[in-house]
Amino acid sequence: MIMRFLIILVFYNCFLFATHKGISIEEWENSTSKIELEKKLNYIVSATKKPIYQLRFELLKNIITPLIDTPEISAVIITDNFSEVPFLTAYKENEEINIAINQKEKQLDNSLYFILESKIIYENIHIADVILYIYKNKISIPNKKDLIIPLNLSKQEMLYLEGKKEIKICTIPNALPYEKIEKNNTHLGIFSDIIKIIEKNLNTNIIIVKTESFTESLSYIKKRKCDILTGIIKTSQRETYLNFTDPYLIEPLVIATNNKKVFINNTDELYHQKVGIIKGYAFLETLKNKYPDIYFIEVDNAIDGLENVNNNQLFAFVDTLPSIAYYIQKNLFTNLKISGKLEEYIEIRTASRYDEPILNLILQKAHNAISRNTIETIVKKWSDTNIQQVTDFQYLIEIIIMFIIIILITLFWMKKLSNTNKKLEESHKKLEILASTDSMTGLYNRGHFSKVSQHLLSLAKRNQTNLSVIMLDIDNFKSVNDTHGHSIGDEVIISLANKLKALHRKSDLSCRFGGEEFVLLLPNTNVDNALLFAEKIRFETEKIEIKIKQNEILKFTVSIGVSSVQIKTENNIEESIKRADDALYLAKENGKNKVCIHDYCI
Repeated sequence: MIMRFLIILVFYNCFLFATHKGISIEEWENSTSKIELEKKLNYIVSATKKPIYQLRFELLKNIITPLIDTPEISAVIITDNFSEVPFLTAYKENEEINIAINQKEKQLDNSLYFILESKIIYENIHIADVILYIYKNKISIPNKKDLIIPLNLSKQEMLYLEGKKEIKICTIPNALPYEKIEKNNTHLGIFSDIIKIIEKNLNTNIIIVKTESFTESLSYIKKRKCDILTGIIKTSQRETYLNFTDPYLIEPLVIATNNKKVFINNTDELYHQKVGIIKGYAFLETLKNKYPDIYFIEVDNAIDGLENVNNNQLFAFVDTLPSIAYYIQKNLFTNLKISGKLEEYIEIRTASRYDEPILNLILQKAHNAISRNTIETIVKKWSDTNIQQVTDFQYLIEIIIMFIIIILITLFWMKKLSNTNKKLEESHKKLEILASTDSMTGLYNRGHFSKVSQHLLSLAKRNQTNLSVIMLDIDNFKSVNDTHGHSIGDEVIISLANKLKALHRKSDLSCRFGGEEFVLLLPNTNVDNALLFAEKIRFETEKIEIKIKQNEILKFTVSIGVSSVQIKTENNIEESIKRADDALYLAKENGKNKVCIHDYCI
């Protein structure tokens, strides 16, 4: 008897080992898990560009924390491309999430993980690399044919459904592409397609309880007139009377504006502007608190918001991407466009009545059984096409004729819209260049210099590298203008700017600081090398010749001051520029056409 028990125990453990081993590399490459995790990686790459570039570590933590909480992910490591040193390491240890800044990379046994990597590019600069470490033993075997995953309902859950017989659902009555209730009680939209799959998988009738508004739907579920709500956002107040599934859709909040408006790169451009948002949205108070300088105006629905933007009653309208894309296309708002997005994402869930928690467990399993590919197909179907529902066949011929006309008009205006958007993009790029450069010389202007120099100082501090400043001024420039005129003076300035462009490195930052004064910021350059470079500028400037008349040539010289940025003690480069300016003054006092540092000239 004991021997038989031991044999059974051995075989049982062998079976457990066989069924719980990690998947092969081939299975991993073809798995839906890899697709999902690559999407998370792409999200990290997209969401962390600006925070990394601006060294906003707290925002980075807020982005990474929910991702590292994913069961399959063991660690997220972001490495600075300039120093090749990890400056953010997030990992799980004893079920706790740890996030470290500027610390040595945590040692991980690569044999236990699949690894996903990607580069982070910002403003055409490779600023960082991100690596995901994925537990091999937590990746399920791929479902290549995208079959329905078994629900694995418990006996108690099956008995609940058997006794329930039908599930009553309340909806958002008119909110396409998400959902809409037709006059004949037909349920349409993204949520409808998902509910139909759940209904089939549970083998339980789901019936519509018709309401006039989403507010009434919330009231109905409080009064137990319906069992579930589709497409709802979780809030602390709603958690007092509803249970929620995990989010099955995560949508970005985007900004729609008139085509004449430039692209919105950050929310500062919305300050003191009227921005429409749908009345009663759960995230409205959150946005008002986060962006107090934006004047949020409540509108009845998406069409109302977009029409107000179209009529210039609102500067912009904020909603989810599928919703705005759907209504811009459906209502032919050809002079509107999506101009940018907020940092916020909306998590859409299914909610159920609070007094029946078992229903929420069943709904969660039903949602888990729907593959990500299926959900994306449904969203694409309702976001990319202009669908017109025909419920009365006596008008079929008229509808078809109107539909053909609409398609032709849409194609015409979409082509025109595309061309207009391309022109706007080109104009926007030109405006950015004009805003950052000096129109006469083509060098960066003082405003752009101040912005970029602060970033270069941050990099120098982080990497503990040298940073030097050169300031130069054209000698006797007033005399040139008085004697030969301002046009010749302009030629002198332009010829010196062209010489600086030819001499400096790609990594150096050169700008026209004002009038005949120029400043250069030299990364990875100590003061000795900065003095040598300054002397080269002075020497090469002496060779420049400006033709005044047929046989008359004008030559000129520059005086130069050099200083070194004290990266350990200085938090901006203003003091360094002041020291370089003092050294420039010393060069002028010592006869001009010289290179000086704070206490001597060379």
